[in-house]
Amino acid sequence: MGDRAEFKVFVGGLPQDCTTEILQDYFAKFGTLTDVVVMKDRDTGRSRGFGFVSFDAIEAVDDIMSMHGDHKIQDKWIDCKRATTEGTKGAPSKGGGKGGAGSSGGKGSKGGDGRPGDWKCPSCGANVFGTKDA
Repeated sequence: MGDRAEFKVFVGGLPQDCTTEILQDYFAKFGTLTDVVVMKDRDTGRSRGFGFVSFDAIEAVDDIMSMHGDHKIQDKWIDCKRATTEGTKGAPSKGGGKGGAGSSGGKGSKGGDGRPGDWKCPSCGANVFGTKDA
């Protein structure tokens, strides 16, 4: 049951050399982990700077969220957020924000939904965005 979105945490801002083992070691103190993944570039194998951790109980996720501003890995502050259900990434949850629904992603936007080169990770279902070199 640990693969459900409410048991999963998005972890952003990871150090470039952060491994799955480092992520696992840090988050194991919050509860029993059911899955840990550091997302990697499919061409280079380098970390993309984010990952996901899943737990067997919602309380672990709640504990992580209650300490939102206190998470550091390898002396780098990381950003932990509750993972969203597959297919809802970027959907507005409470009121407006930049771009809102139906936006085509103006200058400076970090959108990416439906752009060429984007793909969904078959392992964890995360949206993976193509390079900006194209």
